[in-house]
Amino acid sequence: MEDINPNNATFKDGFSGDRRFLKGFIAKMNLIFMISPDRFPTDETKVIYVISRFYGNAMNWAASLIENQDPCLLDYDAFIDKLNSLYGDFDSTFVANQTLRTIRQRRIGDVRNYILEFNRYADESSWNEDAKMDAFLAGLNDQIANRILEMFPGPRSLSAMQTIASRIDSRITANRNFFNPQNRPNNRPRNNNSTNRRKWNFNKKPSNSKPRDPLTNEEKERRRRENLCLYCGSSKHSLENCPLKNKNKNHNKPSSSSTYISNPDPKPIPRPRILNSNLPIYEFSLNIENSISTAKILLDTGSKINLMDIYYIKENNIPYSTETNLPKVSGIGGKQNILGETLPISMTYGNHKCKTKFYVVDLPSYCAILGFEWISTHNPTIDFKNKILKFNSSHCIENCIVIPSTFTTFTSEKETVKIEKEISKNDNNIQQLLPAKLIPFKDVFDEKAANELPPHRPYDCEIKLKPNAKLHYGPIYPLTEQESLALKKYIKENE
Repeated sequence: MEDINPNNATFKDGFSGDRRFLKGFIAKMNLIFMISPDRFPTDETKVIYVISRFYGNAMNWAASLIENQDPCLLDYDAFIDKLNSLYGDFDSTFVANQTLRTIRQRRIGDVRNYILEFNRYADESSWNEDAKMDAFLAGLNDQIANRILEMFPGPRSLSAMQTIASRIDSRITANRNFFNPQNRPNNRPRNNNSTNRRKWNFNKKPSNSKPRDPLTNEEKERRRRENLCLYCGSSKHSLENCPLKNKNKNHNKPSSSSTYISNPDPKPIPRPRILNSNLPIYEFSLNIENSISTAKILLDTGSKINLMDIYYIKENNIPYSTETNLPKVSGIGGKQNILGETLPISMTYGNHKCKTKFYVVDLPSYCAILGFEWISTHNPTIDFKNKILKFNSSHCIENCIVIPSTFTTFTSEKETVKIEKEISKNDNNIQQLLPAKLIPFKDVFDEKAANELPPHRPYDCEIKLKPNAKLHYGPIYPLTEQESLALKKYIKENE
């Protein structure tokens, strides 16, 4: 670590009064004070150290403060405020807002340099996240911006959009290099005409060479360090599985304006799923033709409809219909045809149960997606910290919440006898058998209390009976055969 000593100050580490470097200079001073608090215990020592790093106009200004014994020399915050008032940028927020409206990648060049320049002004602007995302997208080159606009679902934050833009730029560069005729083998027959000898390519590669320039050692090391493909630079696969490596050399270059992707043959093969803990992905139980299966489903308000992966459907034998008038969805790679629509699938999460239809598509990263229509209907409360969904909306309380019938469950005769014996042993056994939340009401499960009527209360409701009325014979409410036997047994035991 650098020996922090005022005697080690140099022009490179100091501040001369150039407002462009004031923010970085103050940040560096604060870092030094954080690293070595014992060397700068008071505000006065901090101010002295900062002044020792001044030179030029800034040092002349500090000298006047020392001559006049300004009180800010004893207060670090007051000294920094004075420094900012003199050399700071008063209109930094206004300038940042104006710059974000006009900054363009084509003027800067590389997308990474554009991201760095954009973030420098975005940090000082007063814009919210959505406004920054719109400004960043408007400043991108058309080819990258169109790819991002075709994504389904799109990025949810500025950092995610910048990461995607950087990856798209890398992929476009890789594709451009791959399809560049100068990097492909020249298989045309030679023309021995002496008039054309000047046009021969004496540096052309043999037909079995790779269709790209060899990588430098630095580029190889970078791709190994970042786990990228050594052939095309993609993060999706390794060198052994690179689709470009073994691609047919005579294959025509695909049109960059193509907006359709092919739907693969749906084979029930395992697919890598995104299980990022930061995403709202929750595990639902699906009841498919009396067969229970689980699916980790993404909740995404950016999707208007519910989607399910064709491979997941084939793997779990989920029936779906293939109509002709199905819509198209826009997603990563362009527009994609919907392959069909499932029947209503019974989905369960905790005590929430509902039936939902899904459109069938090729969805590589997720088993299924619940879109805005489902989310707005059920309106769940999402606990991101504990990864829990709570369904408290009026719609779910009336239609979806399943209340377990704890006190009306009928068991077999053997199980009933076993429970009665265990409960009748003693009060301790009752306390051991009951859940913790029911222990305060353990007297309700006591057989003695069940044989006694509760005392009369002044707020008891009076039931007025008609004298000499003829009673109607028949069941009060319909019972199953098992419930009817249990009722008759109870009446007989308490006659």
